Amino acid sequence: MSITFFVTGDNHLGYYEKNLTLKDDCYKLFEQYLKEATQKEGSILLQCGDLFNDLRPNKACVSKTANLIKKYCIGDADILYTIKDEAELSYPLNITDPYINVKHPLFTIHGTNDEPSGYKLIAGSEILASCGLVNYISPKSFEEEKVLKPVIIVNENTKIALYGLSVLYSSDLDEIVEDETFHIKKPNGNDWICILLLYIGKGTLSQTTKDIIERHFNIIILGGQHSCNIPTGEFNDPVIIQPGSPFFLSFDEYDEIEKGFVKIVVEGQKIYIEKKEYKPIHRMIKKEVYIPETLRDCVISKRIEDFIQQEMKKCITEAVIKENEQILLKLIVKDCNQDCYPDTKKISSLLEEDVVNFIDCIKVKKWYRQEVEMKELTIEDLVNEELDKYEEPEKIIRRKEVSNCLERLKMSSTSSNIEYTTDLCMNEVSKKAMEIRNEEKEKGMESDYNNIVNEASIQIKEKHDESTILTNQTYTKEEFSDIPKKRTISTAPSRKSFFDESIIKQEFKPTKSISPENIKTLQNSTYAQPHKPSHSQKRNYISKILTKDH
Repeated sequence: MSITFFVTGDNHLGYYEKNLTLKDDCYKLFEQYLKEATQKEGSILLQCGDLFNDLRPNKACVSKTANLIKKYCIGDADILYTIKDEAELSYPLNITDPYINVKHPLFTIHGTNDEPSGYKLIAGSEILASCGLVNYISPKSFEEEKVLKPVIIVNENTKIALYGLSVLYSSDLDEIVEDETFHIKKPNGNDWICILLLYIGKGTLSQTTKDIIERHFNIIILGGQHSCNIPTGEFNDPVIIQPGSPFFLSFDEYDEIEKGFVKIVVEGQKIYIEKKEYKPIHRMIKKEVYIPETLRDCVISKRIEDFIQQEMKKCITEAVIKENEQILLKLIVKDCNQDCYPDTKKISSLLEEDVVNFIDCIKVKKWYRQEVEMKELTIEDLVNEELDKYEEPEKIIRRKEVSNCLERLKMSSTSSNIEYTTDLCMNEVSKKAMEIRNEEKEKGMESDYNNIVNEASIQIKEKHDESTILTNQTYTKEEFSDIPKKRTISTAPSRKSFFDESIIKQEFKPTKSISPENIKTLQNSTYAQPHKPSHSQKRNYISKILTKDH
């Protein structure tokens, strides 16, 4: 004998509650599900999260939901299977309550929208469970013991183990599965069909977690994903079912797949899955139109508005709207000229009778911009292109101005080699002084710190003078192409970097010309005039480095 399940999820009861036209759509679709699911005697209803749209559903929402469940699930009926609670639920199973007659037990878990909140962490579904209307599979015992326990459903030849688990992020599920203390309590024997109601608020199943779950469960019902993905047919291997939401919560979720819920028939080890489609209360239509090329350069709003109005009429005609029917419409207009913005509210006001969201049914999403071909050019190409514009290109690069600029970038103090070199690069002087001290130490010579510092600074200064790239001749166009395009020179460190033993480096790139104004800018720049530490500070700093081994 078979056991039949009807599965739904993400009902979001209470959605659009402030919209006078759409506020009852979620309840009507939920009633469609209940009506279809309770036609077969003894069928079991499963809801995989987000029954309510709010953490604190209002009294009207809870009242409507309770009345619908009471109407279709409570009453006298012959139930040909046995249900036993092995999961240690927060509330006893309503089917075992002697004061309530249940003909269709409904099992539910919470989602992120209706998770436990407030005083004592009560979920919306838990309120219904306390009234004996639903069976709320609570994760409280799971959080304490890290053990997933089932609700047992058994008849003559079919054995079902039903589990429930809700997580906020998919990464949380990965951590749970990888935890050594986590384990699943399964009934003895290999003839059990294990069903998992799994809600994931954000993210998707990783492949590793998916493989582990499929190893333990035959049917995985995934909540939290609003898109509908229901495989149909007979299955012997593990299967993942995603019922999705009964309606599109926004136009961003719109796709051509019809919304539906799931019918699962389990007989022995055989699993049959069938999709049942919802009948939408307000149909949703989404269409993208492109402004034709003949109108892309048009800046006259009237012509664009006429085109959009024609497309709107086509949408209404293709929708075949029945009498007293209203639809949800979104028309996205693309490639409109950036200097022309049509009056969309004026056009949409003509659709007030047929379209529910007529106020914002038209959206100009993307402006048209003329495409420009970009050439791949190097620095050499740009320089040559500029030099070709002049009859005497050798006059463009003025050696004296470039030389003066670089000289002013250096520290101009010539009082001593120590001050000049330590301002230029303190690290190099320190390292060189250390090398000289070690050499004298190996030779058994006494170290005079002043002489060591002076000698180190002289060597570093000579090293920098040899690396200067400027010459005393004027560059021609051909010679300019051989100049290194990138040059790194050191400048004096700031107060912070001085004590951090770091060096500020600046990139120098030759340009075609440097004006006197640019020279003044370089003179006043931060790199050209850094903060100068005192002469005694520099000597003390180097002395500390040289004596730190003593």
